[in-house]
Amino acid sequence: RVRLGPLLAILLLPGIAASQDLEAARELYASGQIEEATRAFRVAGGELAATDPEGAAAALNNACVLATRLGQLELAREDCLRALELRRELSDLRGQARTSNNLALVEQTLGNYDGAEELYRAARRLNREIEDAEAEAINLLNLGVVANLRGRYGDALALYREAESLAASRGAEPGAAPQGVG
Repeated sequence: RVRLGPLLAILLLPGIAASQDLEAARELYASGQIEEATRAFRVAGGELAATDPEGAAAALNNACVLATRLGQLELAREDCLRALELRRELSDLRGQARTSNNLALVEQTLGNYDGAEELYRAARRLNREIEDAEAEAINLLNLGVVANLRGRYGDALALYREAESLAASRGAEPGAAPQGVG
C-alpha cells in the first residue's frame, strides 16, 4: 500500500508558497509599498513559472508596470520580456497585447522609439484580432505619442483621430488608460 498524502503535500508546497507570495505582493501594492511589491511580484513570477505559468506571467507583468513607475527601466524590460515569453507559450493573446504595450512604454521612455512603435503595432494587431476596440484605440493613441515625440505631428494627429473614430464606432472611449496591476 502506497501513501500519497505526504508526497502530494511535498509536491504542492512550492505552488502554495508561490501563490502566497503572489498574494503578499498584491497586499504590498494595495498598501502603497511599491518597491517592496515590485520585488515580491518578481519573486512570485520566478517561483510560479514552473507550476503556474499564467500566474507567473501576470506577476512579472505587474513587476514590469511597477518597475516602470519607479524608473527601474532595465528591470522593467527584463520583467516584461519574461512575461511576454510566457504569454506567447500560453497563446494568451490578450496578455501578449497588454505586456507588449507595457514593454513599448519602457522602450519609449528609454528613447527607443523604433522598438516602442513596433511593440505598440504588435499590441494593436493582437487587440484587433481579439476584437478589443478600446485597447486598440489606446494603442493608436500611444502610436500617436511616439509620432509626436519624433516630430511627425501630422501622423500623430491622424493616429489620434483614428483612435477617436475607432472608439466611437465601437462604443468605447479612447483615453490614456493607466497600466494596470492585478
